[in-house]
Amino acid sequence: MTQRKHHKIIGFFGSSFNPPHLGHYEVIKEILAQGQMDEIWLVPVNSHAFGKDLLDFNKRLQLVQALKQDLNDDRVKISTIENDLDLQPSYTVDVIEVLRDKCAGHEFQIIVGSDAKNDLPKWHRIDDLKKVASFYFVPRAGFEQSPFADVSSTQIRSKLAQNESVADLVSPAVNEVLIKNNWYR
Repeated sequence: MTQRKHHKIIGFFGSSFNPPHLGHYEVIKEILAQGQMDEIWLVPVNSHAFGKDLLDFNKRLQLVQALKQDLNDDRVKISTIENDLDLQPSYTVDVIEVLRDKCAGHEFQIIVGSDAKNDLPKWHRIDDLKKVASFYFVPRAGFEQSPFADVSSTQIRSKLAQNESVADLVSPAVNEVLIKNNWYR
């Protein structure tokens, strides 16, 4: 299949990144190694659609920038579109529709953990979302066989709140930012 030069397959990795962890890191590395996507855009949510309490956006953005630094791959981009649009709450379909208008010709694949498959019917305007993007499901440990680290942001926040090290659960630059700023403690 011949692709036009401006056509790219973009992996849309929207997450609270509260904080980003080794699971995120490993998934991104694996997808890039497979070569099925031209770029992966890390898109921290502005406000969570399910009302989860999040660390300030700019602090989470610093953590995502640290993750990108550790990934050390030019195909990884960071998008602050959710914050720029100031959506309250953020819905993936709204963000993808804006991105498709801005990036005509690009194909968006939403990277999501397999644990979210059963929740998709609850997603805002899911039928419209399926018309403008496809899904790339990542096997999530605890829900199915997975080659990726069995780690969650909740687990990390809990350890940090108890003054425990999370060096084995996050990438080095993310750990450095967490320690330096004493976040989640």
